[in-house]
Amino acid sequence: MPALLTPRQFDDAVGNYGWRVVGGGACICLHEIVPGRGADSLTRSVVSMAWTAMRTSICADVVVVGLVTITQDQYRLTATDLELAQRIAAVAREITA
Repeated sequence: MPALLTPRQFDDAVGNYGWRVVGGGACICLHEIVPGRGADSLTRSVVSMAWTAMRTSICADVVVVGLVTITQDQYRLTATDLELAQRIAAVAREITA
């Protein structure tokens, strides 16, 4: 199992792109992605990375991505979630650039 992270460790490592620790996981709301163009591209990229517990919602003007690792007795963030969060942020930066 990947190393568990505290919320502070996740925040410090993920940088300032909008990820927020919520409960035992983290989420990001991407308002600047245009549905139908950037949202589709981001969703395809996120789904291709989906090797952790993750939720993606696409609404009219926002894409929401949530990450969490579920163990037998807890919901926590791990180094795997951090890596995925960094990759999602990189894809979102490319789309909005």
